[in-house]
Amino acid sequence: MAGAENKILLVEDNETNQVLAKEILESYNYSVDIAEKGREALDKIQADKYDCVLMDIQLPGLNGYEATRIIRNELNF
Repeated sequence: MAGAENKILLVEDNETNQVLAKEILESYNYSVDIAEKGREALDKIQADKYDCVLMDIQLPGLNGYEATRIIRNELNF
């Protein structure tokens, strides 16, 4: 069964996109946490374990490109 215990971090600032993506992912039995900003995503990744991060690019403050660079280079995700 796909996603039986997988945990996904969805980084998205648009509430409509959050609701839609979360519903779709949860229908496949994924556990989904949401971060609305790049900095919030970094904090969540340091506090919890995720199997996958789905990152929006245009985010307030720290954008998705920069957040992804930090996740890869500094947090060793």
